[in-house]
Amino acid sequence: MIFAKDYFNPLDRPDPPPIGGTSVHDIGMSVVAGISGSGTELIGAAIRQGVGQIHIEMSGVGKGSAQAQTPGMYGRELRQAMKDLAEVNEVTLTHHAPFNIMGYSGQDQQGNFSDEQRKFFVDELKRNIDFSADLGSDAVTLHTGEFKRPISEQPWAKKDNKPGHYFRQFEEEPQKAHFVVVDDRSGRAVRVVEKSEEVARPKWKQSDHGYTYVADKLDEIRKVAKAGEVVRVNPNDYIDYEGKRLRIQDRVPLINPNTGRFDVEIKKWNQFEDEAKEYNKHREMDLGRPLRPEERFTPEEAFMRATMEIQEGHSKGWALQYAQDFSKNVDRLAKLKKAKETYQQLEKTIPETEKWRLLRNDPEFGPYIAEFIPPDKKYPSEILDEQITNMRRQVEFASQASTSQQQQAIETYNTMQHLKSASKYALEKSALSYAEAGIHAMKQSKEKPVYIALEHIFPESYGGHPQELKHLVLASRKKMSQVLQEQGYSKPEAEKAAENHIKATFDTGHLNLWRRFWRGSDEDFKKWMMKETEEIAKSGIVGQLHLADNFGYHDDHLTPGQGTTPVKEMVEMFKKYGYDKYITVEPGADATVDVGAWRGMTRTWSMFDSPIYGAQGAQSFTRSLGWTDVQSSYFGQTYAPRFIFGQYSPSNDWTLWTQVPLE
Repeated sequence: MIFAKDYFNPLDRPDPPPIGGTSVHDIGMSVVAGISGSGTELIGAAIRQGVGQIHIEMSGVGKGSAQAQTPGMYGRELRQAMKDLAEVNEVTLTHHAPFNIMGYSGQDQQGNFSDEQRKFFVDELKRNIDFSADLGSDAVTLHTGEFKRPISEQPWAKKDNKPGHYFRQFEEEPQKAHFVVVDDRSGRAVRVVEKSEEVARPKWKQSDHGYTYVADKLDEIRKVAKAGEVVRVNPNDYIDYEGKRLRIQDRVPLINPNTGRFDVEIKKWNQFEDEAKEYNKHREMDLGRPLRPEERFTPEEAFMRATMEIQEGHSKGWALQYAQDFSKNVDRLAKLKKAKETYQQLEKTIPETEKWRLLRNDPEFGPYIAEFIPPDKKYPSEILDEQITNMRRQVEFASQASTSQQQQAIETYNTMQHLKSASKYALEKSALSYAEAGIHAMKQSKEKPVYIALEHIFPESYGGHPQELKHLVLASRKKMSQVLQEQGYSKPEAEKAAENHIKATFDTGHLNLWRRFWRGSDEDFKKWMMKETEEIAKSGIVGQLHLADNFGYHDDHLTPGQGTTPVKEMVEMFKKYGYDKYITVEPGADATVDVGAWRGMTRTWSMFDSPIYGAQGAQSFTRSLGWTDVQSSYFGQTYAPRFIFGQYSPSNDWTLWTQVPLE
């Protein structure tokens, strides 16, 4: 370590090169606005600690406070002062959007998806992009976590070609996993479907042999074939009661000839998985092309369709029943009115002395009750008038009931057409959000391209797995490219812009959180970590690398090397594939349980065997040193330490003539 020099910044010796290809200058440190300091003080403190790259993190959302600051609390002059301080000290700044916003799909605490919520989050991200651009920073990290999804049901969680799982959130998750289905018109969560649920539904009428017939107008209405065409029916095709072929969405229940009832069966989750595959097969046949991922039917959508088909069928049945009663009652009403007119004429022509002969018992109570309650005597026209009133009420009831049941059937059908797995819905919204943010970053780019960097975080939410992170980045780039092309950009220009302004942040500590859900040995887990690290390093999508450690239980932000995360090997993997962008230590625990957050920096530098040397003005050597002068000391003190160590200390093979070793 070199000290007592008149320069202010820490510098690396060009020779010898750092071990592992990572130097002090490569590794920066994060500071939290409001906690680590504010404004120029925030940057100045980090500079004095020897940091060459400072990652400014914001925790506030909406209106900020002293401990949860937002970009809105930093005016133009302060932003310029922070930028100037960084430039004059040759320090690079990067930025982290509010870390308590996890995911930009717009999901609220009730599990519903709201465009208002999504816009609020995107607007927060945009003002953080503006802040970053004003500081001369080009990287804005943000947290993903688009929605909760069952870990055990993801393709990467299951073992290849054999039973069992690499990951599961809890022991019974493969049997009790649940999925959310939303209405894509409103984003409202319609139902939470659990794998352990069972649904009673009819058996469908299917052909037991192959044959052909000539299509008629009904086949054309059902979109099976044009009238006059020959229709081929294969074994197991869905057919109606006349033997006509049906599409899967029009199938009819099978009646049991022995019981005269429709057959019903109990269906379980694995059957809905098969049904989803069948739906996808039929849809591909209808479209004449392979389905895109977002078009594919999922088991939870098949489950919800099954339950809603029952509701639709129930409503249709009652609508038909009430409609049938309506027609009969309208006919009866016409007959009653005609009879009333006849008896009114008769009653007018009969003398008053003879009218008593027309009186009849009022059938109000029916033949059985009339034995106990003497009936009233009324003229036929009066009795018929009461019957007409009652019949009108029955006609109105049948009309209203049939209409409402038909409306309910239509609404149920329409809802079925808009049922969408929360995973598909959320990913569409997330890609749109990140595309909008990427375009905003492009517009705010001044001296260098500003980009957003999506960071994987907790395993329990989508985006936490490296493969999901990669999918989010690529899907967002695709969406941004589509929007730009609609605005007049050429396809190559749009794709290049999307690649420049949407990237990923890889966090070593967050990847280690998967250890808690791993079903295997520690050795195999490390192999898995390094495999995933290599895959995402090779992809070239990463624009920020965060270094943190933990023991695999929680995101405790230990200093690299103090937990179970193979941080050094992971960084070396990125370097192997040419990574040359930002590397940031995110100290957390050290700020609470050790002498300060800066200890995370010095420990990390030491772990990478980087030469560490600082700068300070000339010092007086008249005062003797005590233990407090040297314990845990690199930078951050008011004077430079008066000792050297590591590769800078002299060899013990050489000593002074006094035989006193150098320290």
